[in-house]
Amino acid sequence: MKATVDEILYWYDCPRILRATSEDGQPVFAIQVDELENTNRWMAVILQESTMKEVLENKIELRHALGRGKQFCGDFYGRVGEVLTFEEIEPPEDWFPSEGCFLNMRYEPHRCG
Repeated sequence: MKATVDEILYWYDCPRILRATSEDGQPVFAIQVDELENTNRWMAVILQESTMKEVLENKIELRHALGRGKQFCGDFYGRVGEVLTFEEIEPPEDWFPSEGCFLNMRYEPHRCG
């Protein structure tokens, strides 16, 4: 899957959460799951418009949003407008944020609080 970054939703030293659009126009939600030397590894999921709206309005936990549909993994350390390439994966459990984590909370990879 390819997606173009629309917005960095959370930044802490580097991008941590982003919103993108897939090449066929679907909303993509992604979180940074691993910091690497020259890039960051991301987990992404294609969401329905209504689910993306719930994420942005803090009505759905990040963990539950990322658990909907197929998960993808890709590397990114760039800017809005960059095209990302993701591969379908089965992510490890520790890539998901903990229960109770919403977008409006202070986010750190793998936990909130």
